[in-house]
Amino acid sequence: MRRFITIAVVLAVLGACTCSQNSTQWRGTIEEADGITIVKNPKKPLYKETNFRLEEDLTIGEAAGEEEYMFSQLSSIAVDEGGNIYAADNKETILKVFDKNGKFLRTISREGQGPGEIGSLYRIQITAANELLVTDGRIQKKITKAYDPIPITESDKEFVRKNMPEEQKVEFSSHHAAFYGFFLDDEGRVFVKTWLESSDDISYRCDVFDPEGKYIAQIPLRLDPHVWKEGKIYAIEEDEEGFHQIKRYEVIWDLQY
Repeated sequence: MRRFITIAVVLAVLGACTCSQNSTQWRGTIEEADGITIVKNPKKPLYKETNFRLEEDLTIGEAAGEEEYMFSQLSSIAVDEGGNIYAADNKETILKVFDKNGKFLRTISREGQGPGEIGSLYRIQITAANELLVTDGRIQKKITKAYDPIPITESDKEFVRKNMPEEQKVEFSSHHAAFYGFFLDDEGRVFVKTWLESSDDISYRCDVFDPEGKYIAQIPLRLDPHVWKEGKIYAIEEDEEGFHQIKRYEVIWDLQY
């Protein structure tokens, strides 16, 4: 049975995007319905070959040491035009700022109800005006792509059970959902993480759509990027002891027809 993947993209993000992809060889369709752009993609991407890899160039976060560089539970990252990195620690309800080299600059807010204090801290974002805020928006575009369902294995079920209370019962469906997350880079491309494993048994395949919603490539990705900006990926990872860190990677990516 063939299923379809649908991605709803918010207006606040895609509204300012421009198309940079040559569409002469793309074999999908684009139509308007009730004020929403619907992009229907072929099953195979526009580019057949992708040389994609990441090279780590920065780590922020220590298991022990200076308090400014220690995190309890990072929930979100943002990066401004100067390359400064904003780290939201949801457990401590604190927002820390580091420069592009990872040096601590300042703390913006702490938990509380007074001036300069916040009650909760989950997701942060830098706007085009270099403002720090949390945003949402209405649906502007839907992107569809056919996919083959991926069965849920016994090892998948065991992994879920290990991370839940023993008394809590879990009912599993027969197959995974079409995808389990997506994000956008600063050029407006949409990256959709699928359940398909790559050949290295570490990464998952990530479908890539251009700003118009056209399916252009598939890349291996082993992490969950929070920011993809100016050719660099920023992610939240754990060290060997389970402590949160911010990692920055340089993206090396070559697309070929």
